[in-house]
Amino acid sequence: RPSGPHGSNSSPILRANYWTGYVTGSLPTTYSADNYALCFLCHDEGSLMSTDIASGAKTNFAVDVPWLKGRNFHWRHVKGLITIFKSMYYEAPSCRVCHYDVHSNQQAQNTEYWYWPPGGTDWVVSNTPPSGVKTHLVNFAPTITHGVLPYPMPIWYVNLDSVPHFAPILGTNVDPGERACALMCHFNGGDAMMLGSYGSVPGDDIPTY
Repeated sequence: RPSGPHGSNSSPILRANYWTGYVTGSLPTTYSADNYALCFLCHDEGSLMSTDIASGAKTNFAVDVPWLKGRNFHWRHVKGLITIFKSMYYEAPSCRVCHYDVHSNQQAQNTEYWYWPPGGTDWVVSNTPPSGVKTHLVNFAPTITHGVLPYPMPIWYVNLDSVPHFAPILGTNVDPGERACALMCHFNGGDAMMLGSYGSVPGDDIPTY
C-alpha cells in the first residue's frame, strides 16, 4: 500500500480518484461517484447530484425557467445525460470540462467573462473573472468552443446590475444576479450549441426562488 508524502493510488499522486479526461472519447459513459471522489472530499455528493432543489440539491447551477424551476444542471450534465438521454448522449462531461483549472480561473485560456457592472452602460468583456464575484472556478476546457464568429471563446455571463440586460448570442435577457453560458459542446460526434441561464441570487451558493 502506498505510504509517505508521495504515496497514492490515484494518479497523479492525488488523495482520491479524479476523472481528468475532457476530450470526446475519454469521458465517463456511466455515472460513478468514484470518478469524482476527490471532489466529494469537500463537496457533498447529494447537494451536487440531486435532480433538483426540492430533492436536496444546493447549487447555484440550477435552471430558472417556469417548467423546470429548480432543476439542477450539475445533475443534468454529469448524471442525467447518460442515464435518461442515452440515445442522444453516450458520454457525460467530467468536472474538468467546465472547471478546467480547478486551482484558479484568474488566467483562464479559453473563457470570456462578460459582466454588466452595477449602474454600467454595457457588458464588460475580460479574460479574467470580475473581482468579488463567485464564479465557482468556471473556466472551460480547450475542446469547448463558441462556434459563432466573431466570438472565439465560450462565454460566461453574469449580470451585476439591478435590471435585466440583453445578452448577445444568448438571445435573451440576463436577469439581475443571474449567470449564463454560451458555448459549443460535442456529443456523439456532433456539435450542439448550449445556451442557458441559471442562478437568480447573486453571490449565494444556495439559490432561493
